[in-house]
Amino acid sequence: MPSSRTTVEKDIEQNHDDVSYLKNHTVHTFSWRDVSVLVKDRATGQRLPILSSSYGHVRAGEVLALMGPSGCGKTTLLNVLAHRRAATKSTVAGDVLVNGKKTTTQDIRQFSSYVEQEDALIGSLTVRETVDFAAQLSLSHKISKAERRRRVNNLLSSFGLQQQANTIVGTPIRKGISGGQKRRLGTASQLLTAPKILFLDEPTSGLDSAASYEVMSFIKEIAKANNIIVIASIHQPSSSTFVLFDQLMLLSGGKQCYFGRVVGLEQYFASISRPIPLHTNPAEYLLDIVNTDFAKEKATALHQVAGIQDAWITSNEYNALKVAVDVTTPASDYTIDGHQISDSPGTSMRTPLILLHRNFIKSYRDLLAYGVRLAMYTGLAIMMGKSNRP
Repeated sequence: MPSSRTTVEKDIEQNHDDVSYLKNHTVHTFSWRDVSVLVKDRATGQRLPILSSSYGHVRAGEVLALMGPSGCGKTTLLNVLAHRRAATKSTVAGDVLVNGKKTTTQDIRQFSSYVEQEDALIGSLTVRETVDFAAQLSLSHKISKAERRRRVNNLLSSFGLQQQANTIVGTPIRKGISGGQKRRLGTASQLLTAPKILFLDEPTSGLDSAASYEVMSFIKEIAKANNIIVIASIHQPSSSTFVLFDQLMLLSGGKQCYFGRVVGLEQYFASISRPIPLHTNPAEYLLDIVNTDFAKEKATALHQVAGIQDAWITSNEYNALKVAVDVTTPASDYTIDGHQISDSPGTSMRTPLILLHRNFIKSYRDLLAYGVRLAMYTGLAIMMGKSNRP
């Protein structure tokens, strides 16, 4: 029986024309230069850095992992790159570049999508309805109904959700699809607008190693086949999931410890006298050596991490990264062409009707929740009516 990953590859190859709208032909590189984030300390009033002088460079079709211990700045950096609010009352410095050129919030939101860590899926909708409503809300009304359905069916097939198309997502009282399938569904919904860059916040959080591998392998195949740039924050992946990433950015205390190819990890850390032991999950080892939260000897652990950070900023790899960031890609016009602009939903009277339709389906399928409310409000009305009698 063929694996799910093999099935995805066959689907993409056999339906090349069907997924042509997903192809990225405009964004060749995505990079950032000297990105820093400062927040105000409530106790002292001083400005504290939660992200310091970050550099990065990702090419079309690559998947980058942002990794580090909790509180290291992964989500903060992801938000800065996506031009979202980094933190409350924060000050952001640095440049975010597309094809070597500075980009704006409006531009980045036109050709990128962001998948939150906590899914916002409506449990009483089916898988197909979830993607279809997302299509209706995100795509232009100029796109025909047939084209919209084609995109929905293609994404369900590409993400291995065709067999679950008529299954509800799941509610607290009705079982639906699995956790891994929910993550795939959330990602598929964001691909409807054909983003060139996909930001994922902890796409494997709460999943076991098998489900994590399943989710990331689907994302990797879609990104590779369509030249989509994927940047994902991730925490302690299994070894099988870790090798799916093309590049790794390792953070600790808001500072970089490494940025480069996953296949180059062993050579680099061996060169700074931190060789990765044989038969060890590299992700676990790297998190162990840059995590100071649970160290018995705090001062020693901080000194060790500072040594890794200092080794990085004096390395040849760091200098090569800075050079790559500063290079502008030839023919680097990233202006969204007419086809993508037409896909923008804009503002129309259709949106309230779509939301009303979606809410109606949610209401009549979730009878228990709404039945309890109806009984409660009816009882309250009767009691209030009796109390107001003369």
